[in-house]
Amino acid sequence: MKRCSLLVGLTILVVATAFTQPMMGGPLGRQPAHFKLMGEYGKSEREAFRAEFADKTLGDLSGSELVSWADRLSVARQKDTWLASSMRSSMMFPGKGQFMNGDGLGGGLFTAAHLATIAGTLVGWYMVLPADLKFDQLNYFTDSFSTIKTRWENRSFMDYLPSMGVMAG
Repeated sequence: MKRCSLLVGLTILVVATAFTQPMMGGPLGRQPAHFKLMGEYGKSEREAFRAEFADKTLGDLSGSELVSWADRLSVARQKDTWLASSMRSSMMFPGKGQFMNGDGLGGGLFTAAHLATIAGTLVGWYMVLPADLKFDQLNYFTDSFSTIKTRWENRSFMDYLPSMGVMAG
């Protein structure tokens, strides 16, 4: 019974920890960390606001000034979000972020370089395969599956290490 309750308690602790968000202090108290302006556009807009209203306190600002400032911060936050989105897209597929931002040449070059790297890796992997597994010794389209399987299984782990090294590299 103690094991079961300990297991349930640990499971709840792990799940609760997985879904918590970091908190930060701010003018409105404790806020989720994703609310802060972290991007370059948000930081530059915040510095422009400080320079523009350096001699005023928050109570001295008019409603139209506050609305204007909020609009500027909103636009800066949207630009930062778009920039972060295009960076994440480039992490998933090289060149996609450049395509999203209108840089077709840069996106095409990044994509071509990525595809060339994949092709080079596959060619390198094939070149260091054992000789009896290459296309000139084994016809993968006409030979039976059992023949192909037997050839692959008759090799030791050490025979595949060079190919694994190329793929890992």
